[in-house]
Amino acid sequence: MSDAGLAALRLLVLAEQILDGTVDLGSRGPRVAAVMTRSAFEDWTTWMTALWCPVQIPGRPTQRSKLVVLRALQPPEVGASAARVWNDLSRACHRHAYELQPSAAEVQGLHAATVALMTQSVARPGLTGAPSQVERFVDLVWTA
Repeated sequence: MSDAGLAALRLLVLAEQILDGTVDLGSRGPRVAAVMTRSAFEDWTTWMTALWCPVQIPGRPTQRSKLVVLRALQPPEVGASAARVWNDLSRACHRHAYELQPSAAEVQGLHAATVALMTQSVARPGLTGAPSQVERFVDLVWTA
């Protein structure tokens, strides 16, 4: 298992533990879980786009650029879902004085959507050969 895959798995498991109350962080819990879920999601997008950008320079490509390429390389529903999940996670992570903190139920939904996206998305046939990118990611992360 790669270090990035293991780190993403650990983040998702810890976020789930925070959301179900196993790890108690009080009122900060939902936002912390959202940050961990977003970080795991960003690790996944970095892994999914590694074929077209094998060298990662800090800050480049941006997450938005990765999502644009993901839309081109994956079926439209995967790219659209990834963009929506990332936008929702970003909104849950940022704090503004005039906004309420995200609820645990909202973050649980985002966490579930992230896990579903990571495990159910598939690469276009012929793009990367067999196995697909996601199949390899699932093998790395979920079969630890």
